[in-house]
Amino acid sequence: MAGSDGTLRFGLGALIEPLSSAAFLSEVFPERVHVARGHVARFAELLELPEMLDLARLAAANTSQVRVWSDTAAHALVSAAEAMQLHAAGKTLYFRDVEKAVPALMPLVRGLERDLGLLTGSICCEAFASRAGTGASMHFDFDHAFNLQLRGHKRWWIAPNSHVVNPTKSFNAGAVVPEALQHELRTEAPLPRAMPPDAEVHDVAPGSVIWLPRGRWHQTRVEPGEDSFCLIFAVRPGLWLDHLLVALRRKLLADPRWREAAFGLAGDAEQWSVARARAATLLEVLRGDPLSPEEVLSAELPSYIAPPWSFVPSSIASPHDASGPLGDVVRWALARARPFSGIDARAAFPHVLREDLEHALRALVEAGALLRSRRDRQSADE
Repeated sequence: MAGSDGTLRFGLGALIEPLSSAAFLSEVFPERVHVARGHVARFAELLELPEMLDLARLAAANTSQVRVWSDTAAHALVSAAEAMQLHAAGKTLYFRDVEKAVPALMPLVRGLERDLGLLTGSICCEAFASRAGTGASMHFDFDHAFNLQLRGHKRWWIAPNSHVVNPTKSFNAGAVVPEALQHELRTEAPLPRAMPPDAEVHDVAPGSVIWLPRGRWHQTRVEPGEDSFCLIFAVRPGLWLDHLLVALRRKLLADPRWREAAFGLAGDAEQWSVARARAATLLEVLRGDPLSPEEVLSAELPSYIAPPWSFVPSSIASPHDASGPLGDVVRWALARARPFSGIDARAAFPHVLREDLEHALRALVEAGALLRSRRDRQSADE
């Protein structure tokens, strides 16, 4: 399971045994729920990592603040010390990008991507640390996930979602439906507020793994007697829609007709009629030269730091530990007096992986210490 350098190398097979990888990929993946039960000893090397053994060490290893889970509000961001105090008081801690804090997990993440046929960067690690007797209320998530129970016993309730298929946003039952999710609803019927009586019930112990497809309603409760620690491999490949739009934009940018300014959209009836006629002509051009499957498949999705996005420090002090593994990036970003781009950051740190730069800058944006905006919408003389 572990390589000679101490990094973890087990793959898909350990997460789904006794089912074979071939059977999982042909019979389960990606749309069926699957529960694998086995002794936690098969993850022994994983449990030997200091950050997996000691919650305080995992909290301290994070390059960003720790999130305190909430069913009803935005997750509060707190320091490692505050996180441990709140956890002792009964709060659930939510860790994102755990593979950044625990580099030994990275080969495992990359191996799972290969096993599932996914592009690099499609999987990330998360973790939930919950006290006995607590749990998550009914909700669904926008991503697929392997939920690996490492400590404690947990009960899951899982049910199909007939209201939203392939959601692009997560949602907690009973909350106000955000506008982005309203466009994805299949029915005008109100969303449920409680799990249905015929929901699947799964009791998991250390060593159990639940493969949960995106969009499934679910609810959890940690059983009394022992706190829970669950490591999650969140599977988030790009959507077909994303690849299509990237390929379409690339194709249309090569045609000067599509680069014309769109005049007349808010004009009088005559101007609007001219604009409509021009749009109809351009659409006929597109119908005559459609995208090929190869163009869609080869479309590389833009990264978080790719143009036209730029960054600039805000007036909010950064809560991040500038002495961490990406401390140089944090200090450099917060010292910029003018907007900078991802290209600038990569030039300043040529030996830092792009995904690590993205992680550091995203964490600063989420904490409010950096502002992110489209550079193509800024003034030309900036």
